[in-house]
Amino acid sequence: MYPFVSISLFGSTTLVSTSLVLDFLCLLSAPFLFKFFLGSTLSFRKILLLVAGTFLGAWIGARLFHVIWERPDYFRAHPAEIFTSFTGMTFYGALALGSLVFFGLSRLYVAPQNRTRVLDTGAILGALFYGILRIGCFADGCCWGRLCRYPWAVRYFNPESEMPYLGLPVHPVQLYDSFAGFVIAGILLAVSRSEFYRKKPELQGSLVWMFFGLYSIARTLTESFRGDAYRGVDLLFGMSTSQLISSALLIFSMFIISARIKMTQQSGSETVHA
Repeated sequence: MYPFVSISLFGSTTLVSTSLVLDFLCLLSAPFLFKFFLGSTLSFRKILLLVAGTFLGAWIGARLFHVIWERPDYFRAHPAEIFTSFTGMTFYGALALGSLVFFGLSRLYVAPQNRTRVLDTGAILGALFYGILRIGCFADGCCWGRLCRYPWAVRYFNPESEMPYLGLPVHPVQLYDSFAGFVIAGILLAVSRSEFYRKKPELQGSLVWMFFGLYSIARTLTESFRGDAYRGVDLLFGMSTSQLISSALLIFSMFIISARIKMTQQSGSETVHA
């Protein structure tokens, strides 16, 4: 694979991590995609603040979760690398802190009548960017898969990749995750544009919970193909750390969505009686 991209600037060539390049492209495109979906709902200045804050929160969350949960012994011995190295990120950390910042900034900068639309847009773009960033993981060789005997197995030969088992056929699990992200983004976009959803103001703003729920299901499935066991496996009922988090997030998301559906039904019933 290609863990590094060669970039030439001012006559000099620099090798940059492929995943870092994709991170940067997502960051650059995010404000324009938000503006495309939101139109005049939110000023471009506020969109920039929302995007910059969310990306920063997601990056810090991804790094801290990896440091604290997955590699505490290593970073106790090498504390200077906590925020000076780009190797080692955890998506659930990014999802947790990035979502908190996104919710917080939305309440701070977005008028209540526009907030649900902003949240729905964030859910769609979050799924889209997840699909793109997992391609970076595939290129870098991190988040590698288990041994695979199927024709679509991949082998890593580049010694600079993060994959420690060079030459062995493994599941391209990063691409499974990437495909799931794109599918989820498509589902959320279709729901957001459906006439049913548009006519239910009580449901609007629920796409973020749909994203959490659908991602949790997809992650639980793809996790069984992961081969990087240092993250924690067979912790409870044979589930890994990510599967346990996914299960909790799925239950919470289903609870929120079911509560919103009940609100919609109650509102419809009151309208009929009136």
